[in-house]
Amino acid sequence: MIAVALVMPGCAPQAEQPDLPVGQELPAPEQPQQILELRSPVIEQNNITFNYINDEIPADTRMFLRGNMPGVGWDVGLEMTRDAATGVWSITLDGLPPGGYEYKFYSEATGWIHDPLNPLPVVGVFGNSFFSIGELVEGIVVSVAGNFQSAYARSLGETAGDWTPGHPLTQLQETQPASGLFERTFLLPAGDWGYKITVVEIRDGVMSTRWVPEGLGNERKLILDEDKEVTFKFNYNAFIANPDSQPYIDSINYLPVKVEVFDGQGDSMGFMTDHDFDSAYSFKTGILEPGSHRFSISVDDGKHRRSIEVILEDAFDLELVYHASNMILTTNYAPSIDDKIIVEALYHNSHSTEYREPFGAVEQDTPVNIHLRTAAGDASRVDLVLGGKLVPMRRKAVSGHDIWSARVKIHEIGIYNYYFEIQDGIKTVYYVNEPGFGGRGLVVEGTPHPGAGYSLVVYKEGFKTSDWMKNSITYQIFPERFRDGDPGNNRAKTLGRGDIPLIFPEWDDFRGFENTRAQFVFPGLIRKVLVDGAFHSIDLNGWGLPEYQGDIHWHNNFYGGDLQGIIDSLDYLQSIGVRSLYLNPIFEATSTHKYDVSDKSNIDRMFGDNQLFKKLALEAKRRGMHIILDGVFNHVGDDSKYFDRYGKFPATIGAYEAWVYREMEKDNQVAIDWYNKWYKDKVEAGQMAWGPESPYDNWFEIRQDGTYPAWWGFDSLPEIGPGGHRETSVAAFMDYMVGDRNAIASRWIEYGSSGWRLDVSPQVEKDFWVEFRQRIMQAQHPNGPPIMIAENWGDATTDFLDGTFDSTMNYLFRSAVINFIADERLESKYRDDGLTPEEIWTPIDAKELDKRLMAIYERYPREAFYALMNLLGSHDIPRIMRVFGNIEADRLLYPGQRNRIAKGLGIEPAKMKNVFTIPDIWRQDLASRSQVMAFVNQQNELARRRVKAAFILQMGYPGSPTIYYGDELGMTGYHDPDNRRQMRWDKAHSGNEMLSAISRMAQIRAQHQVLKTGDLVTLMAEEGGSVYAFGRSIQGTRDALGNRHYTVNYYTGERLLIAQHNGRAIVAVNKARAANMVSIDVSDFAPEGTVFYDNLNDNREYVVENGKITLTVEGLYGAMLVDRPFVGK
Repeated sequence: MIAVALVMPGCAPQAEQPDLPVGQELPAPEQPQQILELRSPVIEQNNITFNYINDEIPADTRMFLRGNMPGVGWDVGLEMTRDAATGVWSITLDGLPPGGYEYKFYSEATGWIHDPLNPLPVVGVFGNSFFSIGELVEGIVVSVAGNFQSAYARSLGETAGDWTPGHPLTQLQETQPASGLFERTFLLPAGDWGYKITVVEIRDGVMSTRWVPEGLGNERKLILDEDKEVTFKFNYNAFIANPDSQPYIDSINYLPVKVEVFDGQGDSMGFMTDHDFDSAYSFKTGILEPGSHRFSISVDDGKHRRSIEVILEDAFDLELVYHASNMILTTNYAPSIDDKIIVEALYHNSHSTEYREPFGAVEQDTPVNIHLRTAAGDASRVDLVLGGKLVPMRRKAVSGHDIWSARVKIHEIGIYNYYFEIQDGIKTVYYVNEPGFGGRGLVVEGTPHPGAGYSLVVYKEGFKTSDWMKNSITYQIFPERFRDGDPGNNRAKTLGRGDIPLIFPEWDDFRGFENTRAQFVFPGLIRKVLVDGAFHSIDLNGWGLPEYQGDIHWHNNFYGGDLQGIIDSLDYLQSIGVRSLYLNPIFEATSTHKYDVSDKSNIDRMFGDNQLFKKLALEAKRRGMHIILDGVFNHVGDDSKYFDRYGKFPATIGAYEAWVYREMEKDNQVAIDWYNKWYKDKVEAGQMAWGPESPYDNWFEIRQDGTYPAWWGFDSLPEIGPGGHRETSVAAFMDYMVGDRNAIASRWIEYGSSGWRLDVSPQVEKDFWVEFRQRIMQAQHPNGPPIMIAENWGDATTDFLDGTFDSTMNYLFRSAVINFIADERLESKYRDDGLTPEEIWTPIDAKELDKRLMAIYERYPREAFYALMNLLGSHDIPRIMRVFGNIEADRLLYPGQRNRIAKGLGIEPAKMKNVFTIPDIWRQDLASRSQVMAFVNQQNELARRRVKAAFILQMGYPGSPTIYYGDELGMTGYHDPDNRRQMRWDKAHSGNEMLSAISRMAQIRAQHQVLKTGDLVTLMAEEGGSVYAFGRSIQGTRDALGNRHYTVNYYTGERLLIAQHNGRAIVAVNKARAANMVSIDVSDFAPEGTVFYDNLNDNREYVVENGKITLTVEGLYGAMLVDRPFVGK
């Protein structure tokens, strides 16, 4: 055996490094060593040794060799052994027969890895590593590869690995030399098998393998109840002519028919042939003279007969085509042009794979089949207009229509607009789409305006998102208001921004809230005074409201929430099914919201410290939970060590301090005044660093008048990037944020977080995010691959194209769901004048809801779609209870609420002019107190029902259902800061009906994998309909993402196998207030007789009968039907 690694004194392989404080280095090793001449593979006759080393992969990671070598296979493979001294994983195979082989390494930490030490280029679409033993014979080998190969080999007393291309036991044989037609019959054992055709080509001593079809999860199925002979056929010539075709068949899925052709006199002309194995049999008659010609066919010796007459205007080379799938006989001849187009017959639907396949966004270089239907013989020419270029389409007559088809493959990532140009002589029309939605289209005359088409999204090849997110229910926490776990840090600071004092109300003081905008905005009654951009407080006593506790400043009321409080709440969160926590900013800052960050390298003192964060991350990891941090990289706080406008960071000179120093030397009065106000006393007392230079000078652009670019003009938030706002142009900023493993981006990943939600991400340079991703992906990942989530309030397609972001806060989902659940106009958010509604919700039906949700599904890569943060509430928007009409009797009323109350109580709107609180109504004798409170209670109950209906849809839909803290308890509030009230732990008990209902929904999702990563299909979405229903399904060994397994807990290593979690589910939501009996067509979704259990409603049983499920869906509620019962609390 050749020695592949020598350990010599002098140097050492890189070892796994512990977490280090900033600036601290590892001590020098005591006995340095070095690995010399590491190669792979090392071949010695028929024995071969594979070696792999990567110091970024944890030492306890299991590493496997997988490939098409006998006894190895692609599914499980053989586990490699790691040498503790050298860090090299290795394995040796003995007695390999001569031939070419493909292989890869597989790590549970990183997935598939090609062999970086192999000098030969990778081969095939999957980029496999390659080696050969002995001399390779030039030529091609066609074979069948699948999960049956090992079982088939055992039946013969042989051995073979599954999914092994070119294996002699499963090779096909060419029927005649140079014919290109390959065929062979095998006696396969009973089982549920999948297979593909493989073409192994050896050219110039290099082997390449091509899979037919390419891709994952698209193998053809063979379900054999008993041992059975199966014949496979493959047309190699058809494959070479069109590599994207699938010219192969098997005798189980393909049942050939015999089709004999007869002329008009009844004489036999010969038999049709299915050249491409697509059940379309063709026969060429040769060139025929103009005139009438009749033909007939006999199928399977007269079992079926069809005839056709063709009237030729000119001599024509006619081809007859019999479509066995629907028993239609057509020709390749189109009637004469009449300059007319039957527009009613034109049809394309991007949501149907009959018209666009595959569905949705595609990877680079993925073949896409696009089809348009016209009336038979109606169009003389159809072109696909894709990205401004014409792509001719081919016509095929099917079932009384013509189907025009084009196949495209795009390499460059982007969003490509397409529509259809249909011509018949001088007549031209266009089939376009409502921009941004997909689905069915519409016909227009005249050149379509830009954007009036469908979108075909092409994203980066290999785009992969964090699997743990797809399996998570996410819980968003505003830390300062969540839980006070350590009262000892409540007053760790007494000053906020500058010299603003902090206020410390008691946690259970619900008498009022800091400067809620509603409390300052009623002209003519309450005087509105602005001080430093904030509304001045007034005495609200005497209006039947709680005593107002506040001052003139915003975001300086601290209740004591901290990291220890989150740790203390992990068991509660786990009990309601939460698997990931999204924390609003937790780094040192002056405000309650912490978006004005002062020091990104340290946890805020009022929340804890860095060690406590590591403890939180570890405690979460033990429970199989993940931490997502909120990252702010567009700006910092002006009261920060980076800017230090107020001279509060004595150890360093902030950018503003240095600017003041320099400008004072120029006699700039603005700088002199600022120095006298904020710096003079500290400088003279030697209490702060002082000088003309700051390490953060070039982070910011400070103008001569002392102003600077700031986020949305808030001078408390100076933006990064001078002159044009390009973060990557600031080298010091880039080094600090993404420079190395100790940079901010990666440091907090290595401390135990699992990713970042990135604040105002569209307002940060894209190249910065690219480098940010590279940095966190190079870091050690103690709790799974990290995720990057964009804060994008609109269409986030461009965030996913190049694979920079994995997910986004899905506000589009929120808007669609709210509009659907609403059965009346609702107003929930108002501008700062308190009078102008900013969020208006107009009811939509089930069909429109499906249109909006499918538009998201169609545009986003599937990897991103299943990882979306599907939220109903957040720190930036009114709480979902308030959106759905909740009224608080002890708060001022917004105009929308007053109007709704007037309508509900039958009060003339003019009489509500001076009504500002609920008590005003009975004080002004407009209605009795009992009438008013009965209406308020009715509205609040209606809001609770609406919230629960929305949660049902959220918990059943693909993506990560995201709960804003307290929404599960029924908490309410307007937009910020009112939506950031302290958590009502007094409501977190078993008697809270809202908590019980939402907990059960979450537990149902947690219990059934099909509701996390199952396929999605719309089952009911009718125009004018109040019930929306969709299906989820996992069948076989892979889910909708093509995954076979998931890591459930990165602490214990627990894994989940998809093959053990097959199932189907139906989720139905009724927006009507009354119950609704529906009959849902599931004929293409679930087999006849399938039993479903309504997990949400006492496991009621429903059976598929005549292809339908019939059930009664309660008003403003729903059903979660799964083909197995719920077993839970």
